[in-house]
Amino acid sequence: MIDKIAIEHLNKISKEKLLRKNGLICYTYNDAITDTEYYNPQCMNIGDYIQSLAAKQFFHSIDEFIDRDQLGEYNGEKINMILNAWYFIWKKNKVFSKKIRPLLVAVHINNPEGVTEETIKYFKENEPVGCRDYQTRDFLLKHGVQAYFSGCLTLTLGETYKVSENKRNDTIYFVDYKMGDKKNKLIDDKLKQIIKKHPRGNIRYKTHLYPLDKDCLGALYEAECLIKDYATAKLVITQNIHCALPCLSLGTPVILVIPEFDTKRFLGIYNMFNYVGFNDQNEFLCNINTDDNGNIVNTDEYKKYANFLKDICMKFMHIDKIPGIHCKKVFFKYHQLDTREYKIKQSLKIFKRIRNGNKRTIVLFGFIKIHYTKKGHKHGL
Repeated sequence: MIDKIAIEHLNKISKEKLLRKNGLICYTYNDAITDTEYYNPQCMNIGDYIQSLAAKQFFHSIDEFIDRDQLGEYNGEKINMILNAWYFIWKKNKVFSKKIRPLLVAVHINNPEGVTEETIKYFKENEPVGCRDYQTRDFLLKHGVQAYFSGCLTLTLGETYKVSENKRNDTIYFVDYKMGDKKNKLIDDKLKQIIKKHPRGNIRYKTHLYPLDKDCLGALYEAECLIKDYATAKLVITQNIHCALPCLSLGTPVILVIPEFDTKRFLGIYNMFNYVGFNDQNEFLCNINTDDNGNIVNTDEYKKYANFLKDICMKFMHIDKIPGIHCKKVFFKYHQLDTREYKIKQSLKIFKRIRNGNKRTIVLFGFIKIHYTKKGHKHGL
């Protein structure tokens, strides 16, 4: 059941006034270079941007990108923001900017010891808080903040990216998990048994780890490419929750691999999945659901959270239909775009085809021209 506090949150949000402009969380990691108090990541986890992609679905336009780790520094025009994210609380975000009208759902606090009285006061002023995991919920409740388990906003990505079953291919993706590690032998043996029971698929490996210097639009593009791949896959096997959670929403059979149970990340989430690995009691379990034909199927446990999150985001933005990928504009006031990288990645999408009898010309970006004939031969226009 959805928590009573969650219903109160839904009702409260629906009565709030919508602001004219919208913001989306981005991740610059700039402070890792200059500040010893920062948590200093070694690489970008594209799962962060998969969360932003989920929030982006509910906006007709994006007017600002604001760094998750600097939410307290924002001092522009007042904006609407869905603040679903993994948070490391430190001096630049211990209190989020009052210029932000926040929707606090799918919140995860990774370092409760960094939370100050000011942080608690901010959460109380904007309660209730929807939490991605039980640990964050219980921490906030302990400090007198109304909080509930909301699940993760990536559970809504199927609203925009789910495809019909006839578009599904035979690809099996291993995402940031490779078999062969001796300490994971129990897991690997189970996975081999599972794969053998299915007609051989096209097995591929993907990672969510990217260089830190990826710009925000490039990272959003990469996140969207991954989601589109998962939407058409036959099966996904991963230890990344921001790969596994979207797969539930996309209708893609997914197995969560848990070599070591992390209470912060998994408690409240892992029972939504087919999973192989160790639970919070350090017991080895293989919990795989199949249909009458032996095909792996996901459970429906996630749906109540996905439906709630969809409802509260739509109420927050005062919309009755999800815009999805049809976002009108994005400004880059706080995070400049590497246009060359973006154009290269978009080169297969942004083109104009010109016909002249048997001659064809493709124009990329309005200035790169490729000439060919109907049969594929080059011509000399």
